[in-house]
Amino acid sequence: MGRDDKRLAYQGKIAARLKEWGSQIDRWQDRVKTDTQPLIQELNHKRQAVRRKLAEMKDASEDQWQGVRSSTDHAVEDMRQAVNKAREKFRLP
Repeated sequence: MGRDDKRLAYQGKIAARLKEWGSQIDRWQDRVKTDTQPLIQELNHKRQAVRRKLAEMKDASEDQWQGVRSSTDHAVEDMRQAVNKAREKFRLP
């Protein structure tokens, strides 16, 4: 697998995870109480951050790739933790 193939595979993995999280957030938003809306807003903010990082990855040069990947990994981990926190708070699948 070439370098470009690895980059595309990584971007695809992040995009798929982001889509899955987006679906969960949308479902939760329809089912949770209004007092938990700040948490939904936080999730949406983090989702936007991951989207921005994904867009940066697509435009990154070879020299920029590792730095962008590192910051993307950080944003994804931040999002994963927020989703897990919300899942526990909402007690939803």
